[in-house]
Amino acid sequence: MTIELCEQLLLELERSISPVLSYLQPGISKSEVDGKLRLAKIGVSFPDEVYSLYGWKNGINDDTDTRTLGEQWLFKLGIFCSLDLAISNYLEWTTGPSYISKTLFPLFESGGGDYYFVETNKHSASYGMILYYSPSNPDLPGPLLFLIH
Repeated sequence: MTIELCEQLLLELERSISPVLSYLQPGISKSEVDGKLRLAKIGVSFPDEVYSLYGWKNGINDDTDTRTLGEQWLFKLGIFCSLDLAISNYLEWTTGPSYISKTLFPLFESGGGDYYFVETNKHSASYGMILYYSPSNPDLPGPLLFLIH
């Protein structure tokens, strides 16, 4: 089902002549995803939908010097991180001064400090849910807000 939804999204992006199309990278296999996570010593457990998402496309390429934020958005305030960039962000967020739980893995970013994380703890009631992190948004009750399951 996830691949079909991704293909529908791709058709809509093509129909609307979205600039993000030229930045989306080819998908990567589950074994490639797992290999990169293992190499980075990251022990998360992705739900099948995340593997499907990276199997569809591996986010956008990381050369962002000449692009506006809007050109990179897959959806409003949603830049689909390549797995390499997501791993780099994960390592920074889970070990740096702005500590985020090691069970949260970044899938999308806004380009302005907001992130969409997926819960990767299989024992959590929120496993597979997407959480929105906006440290500077005064309209949110806290930095994390459950959005999608």
